[in-house]
Amino acid sequence: NVAEYPNLPPNIDPYMVVVDAATYQVNYTAATNRIDSVPYNAFYLPDSTNVVFAFIVSDDSTDYQQLQVNQLKLSFDPDDFSSAVTYTAQYTYIPPPDEAHFFAITVNTADLPHNQVVYMRYFVNDGDNTDNSQFPTDNLPLPYKTFWAFYIE
Repeated sequence: NVAEYPNLPPNIDPYMVVVDAATYQVNYTAATNRIDSVPYNAFYLPDSTNVVFAFIVSDDSTDYQQLQVNQLKLSFDPDDFSSAVTYTAQYTYIPPPDEAHFFAITVNTADLPHNQVVYMRYFVNDGDNTDNSQFPTDNLPLPYKTFWAFYIE
């Protein structure tokens, strides 16, 4: 018998970067920019600013450009994304010497509610698995969900 390649679901790196779209240099997710300076609490974002959310995704058998679902969903409930605002990410490649593959979404914070925690969840699908992979998932403890959350002042 010939062994079959398992073709696992895509993996979402549990880290995302948020930068100012004008400079691409400010990382808003630093621990000093989190509610009460707690490293896993929601981070602050300024009002009326374009920010880029960048997500690192990998798959064991599908090229980055062939992934079929790459979406960021925003919700006000850490466990309910059924009526979330959805953004579609664009594949981005940075050539060597820095070489990086990631998916980016630009969001203007003026379009989102203020003085409220907004929870994020990233979804991806390789076209071979029926269910989308997501991070964070419902079964993770709240600190994972608040780490992937922000608050617009």
